[in-house]
Formats: sequence, C-alpha cells, structure tokens
Amino acid sequence: MRRAPVSRLLIAATAIAALGCSVVAPDDSQLTGGRCGALEKICSDTCASTLSPAVGCAAEACAPCELPNAVPTCEGGRCAVATCELGFGDCNGEASDGCETDLRADPAHCGACNQTCALPTAEAACQLGRCVPASCLPGRAECDGNEKTVCETSLADDPKHCGQCGAACALPNAAQATCEQSACRVASCEPGRADCDGAAGNGCEIEVTSSNAHCGTCSQACAPEKLCVAAQCAPRCGAIRSIYPQARLTLPSTGFGVGAGDFTIEMWVSVPPGLDDFTQLTMNNGYPVSGIRVLAGRHEAACQILNPKGASPTLGSAHAVGPALALEHWSHIACVRADGTLSLYVDGKLANAVPVATDLLALSPTAIDANQAAIGPIRISKTKRYAGNFTPSAAWPVDADTLAQFLTKLPFVPTGQAALTDEAGGDNNAAHLGGFVPELSGVACGG
Repeated sequence: MRRAPVSRLLIAATAIAALGCSVVAPDDSQLTGGRCGALEKICSDTCASTLSPAVGCAAEACAPCELPNAVPTCEGGRCAVATCELGFGDCNGEASDGCETDLRADPAHCGACNQTCALPTAEAACQLGRCVPASCLPGRAECDGNEKTVCETSLADDPKHCGQCGAACALPNAAQATCEQSACRVASCEPGRADCDGAAGNGCEIEVTSSNAHCGTCSQACAPEKLCVAAQCAPRCGAIRSIYPQARLTLPSTGFGVGAGDFTIEMWVSVPPGLDDFTQLTMNNGYPVSGIRVLAGRHEAACQILNPKGASPTLGSAHAVGPALALEHWSHIACVRADGTLSLYVDGKLANAVPVATDLLALSPTAIDANQAAIGPIRISKTKRYAGNFTPSAAWPVDADTLAQFLTKLPFVPTGQAALTDEAGGDNNAAHLGGFVPELSGVACGG
C-alpha cells in the first residue's frame, strides 16, 4: 500500500480541525514503523535516508555533513570523507576535519599524504605539490647556478668556493691549497718555498733556497758567518769597508796588464746612502790620463778605458756607463772587453756596450779606492768571462785565465805585509795604505 506523505496528512488534519473535529497527529512510531523505511528518518517532516550526507548520517539528527575541503559520505552512521577537493588530502584519517592537509604546500605531505620533502643539502619547501629547496643547509651553497644541482657546494672544504661562492684558495707560492673548515690552508709549496709561519694568508712565504733563518727547511738557520745559497749554508766571502774617505790599497804596477787583449774585471760592492763619490778599482799608469777604471756609485756604475793616442787625452778612450746601484745592497759589476766592444754588466745584466779600438792598451791595476763603501771579492781575468746575461756568483775557481783574485778564500789583514793576498798565486798582493777594516760580505763563496 502506498504511503501518504506526512505533509498531506498535516494539511488534512488542519482542515478537519477547522471544521471543529479533533485529529491526532501522527507520531514517530507511526511513521517509522509504518511509513519510513528502516534506513530512513524524518527530516523536515519527510522521510530521509540515513545514508545521505545532505541530512547527516546519524539516525536521530538531520544536520548535513560539512567536512572542510571534502565531498562527504556516510559510513556506519557517521559522516566520512568520500573524496578530497583537488590539492587537499585527508592525511590524519579524522573525518571531523575533512581534508585538512594542503598537499600543495605542506612539506610533510607534498603532493600526497606522507610524501615528505627531504633534500640532502637543503631545507625543503613544498610549492604546488612539488618539493623545492627553500634554503641551503648550513655550510652548503648554490654556486654553479644549475637548478638541477641543489646546494651542491660544501663551503667547508671546497677549495674553489672556500667559505663563500667564488672564494678560491689561491695562496702565494703554494703549489696546492686546500679548504678546511671554510678556511684556506697550504697543502704543498712550490719548489724552493715553505710555509714556516703557519699563516695561510701569506702562503709559502719563505724562500728556503736563500733564507738564512730557514735554509733548506723551516727553522734551520745558518750561522752568522754563513749565507744560505741553493738551500745550503755556505761561507760568506770576505770584504773590506772604508771607514773614512780615500781609503786605499795599492797593487803592483806590473803583473796583470792585459795589453790589447780580452779581459774581464769584476767585483762585488755595497754602496751606502749618502755616498757622492765612487768606489773604484783603478788600473792606471799616470792616472788619471791613462788606465782602466771600474766605478760604483749611488748615481751610476761605469767601466772606462783611458789611453790617449797622440796629443789629445780623449783619443782612444771608451766609456760604458750604467745605472745607479741599489744602496746597501751587494751588487756585482763586470767590465768585459772582447770583439772590439767594452761591455758593462750590473748584477748579471748587460747595462751598456760601446765600441773600443782593438789596439787600445789596458794597463796593470795600481789601486783599490773606496769612500765609506764596502768591497767584496775581486777577480781579474785575461779572457771574456761573460757573453750575455748571467747569474752573478763569487764561487770562482782559479784557472789559467785568472790573473788575480781577492777575498774569496783569504781574509783582509789590515796590518800585514800583504793586506790582500792574491789567491791566484801570483805576486800581486795588495798593500794597505789605511782606511779599510775587514768584515764579512753579503756574498757566498762556496765551501
């Protein structure tokens, strides 16, 4: 039998009451028992399904299921999530708060529930359901500009990016540098260099081939009477220093004249500040008109041959003038005549070369003069010792071309009959006229 709707019954009851008759309203037991189904309930005087979330899922209530960001359904008499709106998820399994998780922005549920954003080198964020780096972890950085390599650089130990992007470890004189705890460190030094102070900023600051305090290796000092040469402590050459102007040593007037032949005259000198005069080795006969002079001063160095031919004292002369010498520095000067040229070398570099007559005579030296300067080893040779730039030395072996040699092995003896002994073995010892005192030079002479 078809049921009459409740609304119709109420209308009919109202009409009957208006005629003065009494009507009994239907009760729940009458509707449910006889008119609504077992899975129905009365909502707004109408039988409604207890499985419809639009009127709630409980048998005794008609409030609709309202679940945030979700399409509801009924399960076991309760509101439940059927599906979530796009971009949301029910990750806690609690129907009461619907699809509570924003899968577009939650790094713990990025794109899907329990899909955690975790990057090995960066703090992660979730953007539109995708994991992206938010910021690099401490000690990491994005240095290569490649979005596919996330915070790829370790600033703690990358020598190309030490402490910050682009901060490469390039330390002075270091062959290799490393990055340790975001600071550059010397790993190895270039040959002949060492890191003796342990300060990374100045790299391998010591040249162990020439440092008297660190000769060959750190903290290996040479004794005061020695110099570090080629990483070995070698004896210093002797020297003489003038203590007042016009200090002089005289040499024999004969014994090493070279005539018109080739020659090399060389010496080591140290010029003090304020010296306005020259330190010189003079070979002359009737100085200053004729002879050879090797001069060193604060204004210039020079090599001169003065030997007039005829009445004029300037005829037959040759003058090779070079630059001023570094003050308080041991400089090497070499005067070479060969192949019609007079050449002046200063510290191993050609300073000047001038033509010279092949028949111009070079006479014997007669004096060594100094004006408060210092003179180290001296060698006079009857040959061309140098034909191009060279590294100066005072480790001179005596050979068949050596005419005279001083201060490489034997010291200056101010009061002796031979103040300077000719180490070449000739009778060319120098007599001291006064003004010189002995000292050690800044030049090494070998063993």
